[in-house]
Amino acid sequence: MAFNPFSESGFPATDFDPFRFTIPEGAQLTDVSFFWSLTPSAGLTFARTDWRLSEGDATLASFLLDFYVASNPSSPFQTALPLPGGQYRVDNLLLSSDGTTNAWIVDYTWTFVVE
Repeated sequence: MAFNPFSESGFPATDFDPFRFTIPEGAQLTDVSFFWSLTPSAGLTFARTDWRLSEGDATLASFLLDFYVASNPSSPFQTALPLPGGQYRVDNLLLSSDGTTNAWIVDYTWTFVVE
């Protein structure tokens, strides 16, 4: 599987981290996991992100994650799996919290299983 990170403009202090990946012909993506470590500012009670999996212009699945509620790791995009060979894209559509003064940082890792 090949990854192709690329940059898009967003808010000045926001890093949306979109990326593309390619599944080789004859293989398939059978599982995806998302592991994170949240570092909240004092007083933060709500932090959420929303990711979209797409192929070309078609949205295949969405992944809305509330860091204070979700299990860790999470299993995004399960409704779209398995995915056959092809090129796909993952975009972050939303970062939200309970106020403009409550910052948060999240370090995360995507894991893809290709068979």
